[in-house]
Amino acid sequence: MVTKEIGTPIWQRSFYDEIIKNETHFQNVWNYIAYNALKEYSA
Repeated sequence: MVTKEIGTPIWQRSFYDEIIKNETHFQNVWNYIAYNALKEYSA
């Protein structure tokens, strides 16, 4: 509905879905997201 209203897609075309299995896995995913973003902007 939003895409039709504004005339351009706002969502990514593809993404990586992942089910968090436990606390350790959660921490690993969280760290990957946080540090990957930092690497992107520190270049």
